Amino acid sequence: MPTVIILAGNIKIEVYSKDHNPPHIHAIYAEYEVLIEIKTGNVYSGDLPGKKLRIAREYVLANQTKLLALWNLKNQSTR
Repeated sequence: MPTVIILAGNIKIEVYSKDHNPPHIHAIYAEYEVLIEIKTGNVYSGDLPGKKLRIAREYVLANQTKLLALWNLKNQSTR
């Protein structure tokens, strides 16, 4: 299961196996999805409504070490 946590009741934070670089998370809310780089908190691709994006980015930046370790574990062959 790729879901790491659900924020604010409806924003899924996911880390996929065999995913592409740079290390990132997928934040999903309703029909929106955004990829956020773990090391910088920058949006890599996609879109999320303003408040939802802020919540997702804050989570990524506050949990960089844990998320990067998880991404590396799930993506050992893509490094």
